[in-house]
Amino acid sequence: MTATVAWTDVDEVNVHDGLTIILRDGREMGSVAFGSSLLGSFTGYRTHQRAFHLLREAHIKASGTQGGNSKGQVRRHWSFEWRWLLCALAVAYGPLAVILVLSR
Repeated sequence: MTATVAWTDVDEVNVHDGLTIILRDGREMGSVAFGSSLLGSFTGYRTHQRAFHLLREAHIKASGTQGGNSKGQVRRHWSFEWRWLLCALAVAYGPLAVILVLSR
């Protein structure tokens, strides 16, 4: 699942408890790839810093060129990448299906 929001709806990007995008209506969007961890809590999430800086720079750049509405619900667009899932299933279970067929 992928959630997409406009940069004007982003209030802040932080890396306090994993990489998190805070929307202007107060909701938070996290990341599976850059989630929280016990080791990250102790090390300051060093592996997340590059992604954090890229997102923060993009947010600052977009904030300077577009005016956002400070009130109201943020609209999120949800999408599901079914093609990637289908390819992953084919790669994982295709050889097993061939072995099963040949073993009979």
